[in-house]
Amino acid sequence: VVEGRVTFAGAGQSALLQFVGPGERALELQRIARTDEDGRYRVALAEPGAYLVQLTAMDEPGTHVVERLYEAPRAAADQLDFALPSGAIRGRVVDALGAPVPGASVRLRREVGGARSLLTSFSDAKSTDADGAFAFERLDDGGWSLPVYAQAGGDKARASEPGAEPNTAEQGDDAKTAASVS
Repeated sequence: VVEGRVTFAGAGQSALLQFVGPGERALELQRIARTDEDGRYRVALAEPGAYLVQLTAMDEPGTHVVERLYEAPRAAADQLDFALPSGAIRGRVVDALGAPVPGASVRLRREVGGARSLLTSFSDAKSTDADGAFAFERLDDGGWSLPVYAQAGGDKARASEPGAEPNTAEQGDDAKTAASVS
């Protein structure tokens, strides 16, 4: 039995936890748990071993996915708490003349081989607002790519941050480097 609590900034968080694994019987051994209103959960795993835990938190800013590897011990019970990450990538999409591009699609994809890139298929997408702005919140540490899809006056849109390459975006002031959360 594994039990614990999912939190964001110290408060309980509503979430769905999926424990997948171990080995060739991954789907057979899969277990799912949902947190209560205080973020607490309890799940009985089929056997000890290495599990991939995919936590999906659903709240006001949107859906957030966190992945962790967990080694289930042979002991009867274990404690496994999750604190949701607070990383963010924010930017603005503008055309070649510097005008905002509303409605551009900005995709967020986990960089292959980056920190905690256990499921490389993770992605999310946002549309820019009237000012061309977008934001992805509660991101794990690691590298992320941000392809931008838009047409602005016949040209491809680009990120507005200084030094950004076409079809890329950089993080806001909270970040250390482009498309990286730490």
